[in-house]
Amino acid sequence: MRNRERILCAAILYNGLIISGYRHSNCYDVLRELKPDISGAELPDRDCQGFLTSEGRYVDRRKAWNIADMSGQIRSDPKGMIDAELISENLYDNECKTNILSDGKSS
Repeated sequence: MRNRERILCAAILYNGLIISGYRHSNCYDVLRELKPDISGAELPDRDCQGFLTSEGRYVDRRKAWNIADMSGQIRSDPKGMIDAELISENLYDNECKTNILSDGKSS
């Protein structure tokens, strides 16, 4: 039996190169390391942001939402989303956003 495809990490496309990272901002950091003289106008826009899957595929945000939803990975789900676009935050529990400096109550 084949395992269901899952979302592994954020990724961006730049001139045919796929750069992956924990979050999309990490991908941009790597790109700036690879190409220190890159201008802001040359940076990939939101249309070039997606995710890598467990099958080694780069997918856009809409396809990533469908894969994450089918594999039970959505943790923070905007209510009533149809044809949603995945953002990294959808993959993490809301508990991760708790203020650790509080007295234990969520902020």
